Amino acid sequence: MTTVYSVEHGYPQEGWSYARGATATLKIRCAWADRITLTNEMIGTPYSYYASPMVCVNIARQPAEGKNLSNPSSPATAVYSECILTLTYEIPSANNRFGCELNNTFSEEIDSTIEFATDDHKLFCWGSSTGALILPEEAPGTARVGAIYTLTKYNQSTIPSAAQSLIGRVNSDNVRPKSGLFSGWNFTAGTLLFQPAKFYPKKKSNGADLVDITYTCIWRPNYDTNGVAKGWNWFWNTDAQCYQQMYLQSSGSSNTVYAPFKTSAFSGALGG
Repeated sequence: MTTVYSVEHGYPQEGWSYARGATATLKIRCAWADRITLTNEMIGTPYSYYASPMVCVNIARQPAEGKNLSNPSSPATAVYSECILTLTYEIPSANNRFGCELNNTFSEEIDSTIEFATDDHKLFCWGSSTGALILPEEAPGTARVGAIYTLTKYNQSTIPSAAQSLIGRVNSDNVRPKSGLFSGWNFTAGTLLFQPAKFYPKKKSNGADLVDITYTCIWRPNYDTNGVAKGWNWFWNTDAQCYQQMYLQSSGSSNTVYAPFKTSAFSGALGG
C-alpha cells in the first residue's frame, strides 16, 4: 500500500447476518487525484480486524464528498481536492471472480470419483466354473476409482501455450498438488490426463488485462495386480479381470494411446 489516506471518525462499522456472514464498512479520505489508485490498491484486501482472510473489500464507491474548490458562481466546473472512499468488506459470492482472488495466487480441488463398469456375463458361472452361466442382467460390475484434480491460477498476465498443447496427454513424472493440505496425494506417472483449460478474462479499473485459468486433470490409477498405479495407458482386461497393457501385433510394442508430456511443460502450465 503506497497511497496515503486517513480513516473517517466512527469507522469501521461491523455487521453480521446469516445471508452475508461477517461484513464491515470503512470510510477513508484521500487526495482526489489518488482515488483511482487507492481503489485499485484496496480492492481484494482482507479486513484486518477479522481473522478470516475471506472477508475482503468487494465493493468500493467514490462519492464526491470531499472538499469542493469550485467557484460557487460556476458549480458546473466543480473541482475537488479530496475524496471519501467507502469500502464494503464481505465474503464474495461464488460467482464473483474479482474479490479476494486478487490476494490469492491459486486454489485447488480434488474430487474423488468412482465408476461401475459391467463385465461380460459370458465369463461367469454360478457356484463353480462348471455351473450355470449367469444371465446378462446378472453380470457383475467393476468399481473403477479415480479423481478430478482442478487447479485455478488467479490474475495471470499471459496464457501459456501448454494450456492447449497438453490437452489429451498424460504426465511423464510424479506430480504433487501445490497445497500442503494435499500432502498425502501423489499422482504417479501416467495417471493424470490433461483436459481443456478454462479462461476467465477480467480487466482491472486501471485498465490492466488479467485472466484466471482453471486447469483440470482426471486421475485414473488403473492398478496392476501388484497394486501399482499404471495409469491411462493400462486397460481393463475382462478375461484376466485386471488392468494390463495392450501390444501391437505388427511391432510387438506397447500401444500408447495417451502420449506423455514432460514435467517441464506441466510445470509451465500448472506451476509445478
